Amino acid sequence: MLWKVSATSAHEGMWMPGQIADVGAAMRADGLQIDPALLRRLDTGPLNAIVSLGGCSASFVSPQGLVATNHHCVFGSIQYNSKEGQDYLTNGFLAKSLGEELPAAPGSRIYVIEDMRDVTADMLKGVSDKLNGFARYERLDTNRKALIAACEAQPNRRCDVEGYYGGDSYYLEQKLEIQDVRLAYAPALGIGNFGGETDNWMWPRHTGDFGFYRAYVAPDGSSRPYARDNVPYRPKSWLRIAHEGVQEGDFVMVAGFPGTTNRLRTAGEVQFNFADYEPLLQRLLSDYAAQIKRATAGNRDAQIRYAAILQGAENYEKKLAGDLAGADAIGLDARKANEEKAYRDWVADDPRAAGAL
Repeated sequence: MLWKVSATSAHEGMWMPGQIADVGAAMRADGLQIDPALLRRLDTGPLNAIVSLGGCSASFVSPQGLVATNHHCVFGSIQYNSKEGQDYLTNGFLAKSLGEELPAAPGSRIYVIEDMRDVTADMLKGVSDKLNGFARYERLDTNRKALIAACEAQPNRRCDVEGYYGGDSYYLEQKLEIQDVRLAYAPALGIGNFGGETDNWMWPRHTGDFGFYRAYVAPDGSSRPYARDNVPYRPKSWLRIAHEGVQEGDFVMVAGFPGTTNRLRTAGEVQFNFADYEPLLQRLLSDYAAQIKRATAGNRDAQIRYAAILQGAENYEKKLAGDLAGADAIGLDARKANEEKAYRDWVADDPRAAGAL
């Protein structure tokens, strides 16, 4: 789990909950109104209202397990329940009662974060400079699997070990896995994806990019797959919708489970990424999307079946286009080369820093 402070703050960036001691005072100075110590605790609000869908961030917004997330994060479930004559993709969906809610796409899960602890020492057991690349990987993989197995011995838990800072530290994440997920609401396509994927990754974006799931559990509160007598999950906390909109100068923070950041890549890695890897991947995704459109043209049933795949391809292709344009606009290659030279010069001037390379 990470939280991110907006660029309007002088201290903007992406931070882990455990780093609150380093930035809490600055966040209060920028306008944070709650105790910063709450932002490192996963057993109370607001952080235990933030959940993962296994690829998207989401949040509880009611005491009866209602979950708000992005439109594209429920898109697969909208597609799963759509067919010719019942086109929820185009027209949207609204359950007017709990009984009208629809099953989410197979495999849908809601993960409630419970614990995030530093397991660096356990991960590095048996790891030394004497191990070659593959042997080191095998040792890390063995340690990782042992940690996950021990954690998942608890019922209905899903655990993983994530590496940070290029493997300098490792954290084990423990989550409650909710297996019964149902679609409660999705706006019509003209609202939820206004402007199409070509408008995504842009700002400002005038899109109703949201949808709602609901989490269900057994009557005793335990997690289990769909059953008719399952009841809405009652989260320990949930987010409240603000009565007033955001005002100029307001403090803004987003908590969730974002993708990785590559800000620590070397100059050579950055040059390869933007000169070779991303341009190739962008072309492949563009060709893939074009092939899907050609193959499904005039066949609405086929278009519905491929809608989520097509959206995913176009979404990421657009993201890559923005990456490439942004890197060119700020002269990223030269900037990274200068940063790396300055770093190496600093190390060369300070014998105590020799181990930093």
